[in-house]
Amino acid sequence: MPTPTLSSRIAAVTVFRRGALVTRTATLTRTAPGFPARVRVEGLPMLLDDASLQVAIEPPQDGTAPLPAEAHVTLAVPAPDPSLRPPTDDELEAAALELAQAERARADLAAVHSSVSRLEPGPRGVPAEGEPPRPSPTQTRLAVLDFRRQRLDRLEAEMTAAATRCHAAKERFETLKERERTASTAHNPREFEARKAVVLGLHDSATATAAEVRLVLRYFVPGARWAPGYVLRLDPSLQRGVLELRAMVAQATTESWTNVALTLSTAHPQQWTELPQLRSLRIGRRQPTPARVGWRPPPTDTAQLFADYDRDLGSPAPARRRKPRRRSAPVPTPAPAPMASPEPAAEGTALLAMEDLGEIELESAAPAAAFGGPAGAPPPPPQAAAPQAPPMSLGARPSRSAKKRSGAAASIGGALERFGSGGGGPLQGVPPPAEVEEQPPAPTSIQADRALLEYGRLRLAPADDSRRGGLVSATSAQLYGQLASVDSATVDMALGRAHAAQAKARAVEQRAAPTGHAWAHAVDGFDYAYVADAPATVASDGEAHGVPLVSPTAEATARFITVPSRSPEVFRVLVLRNPIEAPLLRGPIDVYIDGRFVVASTVTVTPPRGRLELGLGVEQAIKVARNVAFDDESSGLLKRHRELEHRVRVDINNHLSTAAKVEVRERVPVPSRGEDDVEVQERTIDPAWDELEQDDPPLEGGRVWKVEVEAGGQRTLSACWSIKIPNTHEILGGNRRDQ
Repeated sequence: MPTPTLSSRIAAVTVFRRGALVTRTATLTRTAPGFPARVRVEGLPMLLDDASLQVAIEPPQDGTAPLPAEAHVTLAVPAPDPSLRPPTDDELEAAALELAQAERARADLAAVHSSVSRLEPGPRGVPAEGEPPRPSPTQTRLAVLDFRRQRLDRLEAEMTAAATRCHAAKERFETLKERERTASTAHNPREFEARKAVVLGLHDSATATAAEVRLVLRYFVPGARWAPGYVLRLDPSLQRGVLELRAMVAQATTESWTNVALTLSTAHPQQWTELPQLRSLRIGRRQPTPARVGWRPPPTDTAQLFADYDRDLGSPAPARRRKPRRRSAPVPTPAPAPMASPEPAAEGTALLAMEDLGEIELESAAPAAAFGGPAGAPPPPPQAAAPQAPPMSLGARPSRSAKKRSGAAASIGGALERFGSGGGGPLQGVPPPAEVEEQPPAPTSIQADRALLEYGRLRLAPADDSRRGGLVSATSAQLYGQLASVDSATVDMALGRAHAAQAKARAVEQRAAPTGHAWAHAVDGFDYAYVADAPATVASDGEAHGVPLVSPTAEATARFITVPSRSPEVFRVLVLRNPIEAPLLRGPIDVYIDGRFVVASTVTVTPPRGRLELGLGVEQAIKVARNVAFDDESSGLLKRHRELEHRVRVDINNHLSTAAKVEVRERVPVPSRGEDDVEVQERTIDPAWDELEQDDPPLEGGRVWKVEVEAGGQRTLSACWSIKIPNTHEILGGNRRDQ
């Protein structure tokens, strides 16, 4: 049964800080014998991360569906999609010719209409002198006027139809031009433009009872980023508004997202995390911590697995390249010592000692005197050469065979020592030992390469390879070529295009955010997702596109703040409650009041249900006037002090149609440190004010009035304080000061 190819579409996209998770859907219909055992989905992007592929089969409410058994990523040239086909030159020329003809016909009709409109009956002829007037051709004049009316009515209908044809031809031509302009972002593949495909095996395909199932593919692609933005639309009362959450989304994933369910997230899609190690607590005598073993040496008899292959095919085993071994220097013999069992060597160095001792060649015909033994003594038995040990990975325990070889090394060393002690002196006839380089200490752990942990790419080397019997990491071309229906040249060309697309994707991820925006990030270590209410469309051109997300209703409160001692203007400050269950990220905001643009500001990070303050500029409908009076009097028994009295009056006029809460900020003088002879006393305050606390920048002596002024009303505020200083002192800048 041939493998059917399913057409799929992008249904949803989740854009992360970097990259996106794409969800594709396809419909699989049951045939007469049942569902096919294998299906194929083509047209996937070359930037698809093979390791991130997820497959699910969603059955309907009634009936059972087959289960996905296996999924393989390969290459294929998908069939062309008529909706993505760019226009040809003939289509563009035909559309341009049709538009030109429609415009020419419309112009001709307009000219005829103008000529017919100027058609008028001729005047009555002027008789000759002395002759009576000629009769008026009334019927002829009426016939001309009737002809003109009928002709104009018919021309107006033809001109309306011509205008309709001209408009349709113009729209068709502009549509084709737009399709030609955007054809580079989403176009049909040509013969050499292979794309990735997924071959999916199905389990229980014959016993499934559902008539139709939904196939869902999820995969990760790089080259996508997003930055938040906002638009606030307020009513004239500044008490209610709509906060529109928007985003600037840029993507270069080689596939356009058209009418997809969009979700924006601040999380990292792929992040390496070490799993915690849970250590057990034991009560008893302390024991050394067992070493972690992450690698086991391969068996030494793997060549026997290919004995039948070599014998039947008559091909010798491929030679394995080995590095030339450095012959060790003769092993020095220690001075004679009492007979004692040699100390066992450490596990980490036993193999190294065995490697060196394996190079020593013992001659069986050598006289015993050569080893320091008595003359005529039987020669020592021939010592078999130690087999070469397989290379041991760093940080691994020696195998059982390695321990046996280390024991053999100790026995050889003991034999040499016994031969040397037979004559009661050192070895005779043995040259002095050469200086042997000290071996550096072996590291206790290794760091495995990531390629060694990708088990899905490991393949068993063939029998005619020198690396047979071991696992070899396959290349991408080899993996795609196993199931691909294209030649090797197309595979290489597709991989080259994939590398070029990856470079463009990295450029998008490393690009700076649009002006005034900031790329999305986590808030206090927490990640959030923002779901768009309506389907979105984002072209794959690497440029930032504005996408609307949600438009919740927000509660707002307007505050009016003025500092009349510095400026008579009254500033509007809007206090906005975050209306969503996620924080508002940093980004620009445009504020509109009653449909009119007011100001552009910046939103700071605001937690869910938190308060956000936005400055809306100067309120021209509220006027503030500040007047100051000053008195200088002497006080004290001997007139040793002077009292500087300041009286401040603030008048507020509200010309708004609604009541306004106004904050009037003042500042009372504060003596410096060490000026104990200076005293500031607040006398009469109407109405009472509050202390103004401010940390950044720090403020001392701050006071604030918080009053409500009704619509079209007036309010007066007054304050009086005095500064008492010694008669011989003077305030810096003059005593006549209100600060």
